[in-house]
Amino acid sequence: MKLGDMIKEFRTLNGLTIEEFSKLSGLSNAYISMLEKGRRPGTNKPIIPTYAVCLKIARALGLTMNEFVSMIDDMPIDVSKKNKEPVFSQEELDMIDKFRALDEDGQKAVLFILNHEYGKKDGEE
Repeated sequence: MKLGDMIKEFRTLNGLTIEEFSKLSGLSNAYISMLEKGRRPGTNKPIIPTYAVCLKIARALGLTMNEFVSMIDDMPIDVSKKNKEPVFSQEELDMIDKFRALDEDGQKAVLFILNHEYGKKDGEE
């Protein structure tokens, strides 16, 4: 199965919009749309996702990376170091969303606690 078809099928079976799958995967709406179409708009060149992107999609689909790779048709994955991007767990993505939902005072309080705890880790007290 092609990557784009896999994403579209998952969204259809689970009643998800591109926006909802985007939040689930941590990827932009536009990028999900390009993945589903398999081509970049304008250039019509094929999309070659990075390993990090594939990992995000696999997690959103509820699959291990091995399951994910075994289910997709022969697809190139860019594993070059220049394209490394941070990979966040769903828990980390949830924390980011919660942090962003806080008002300014709430964000300051969270940052204060994080900085205090981080200082302890470095041997500071």
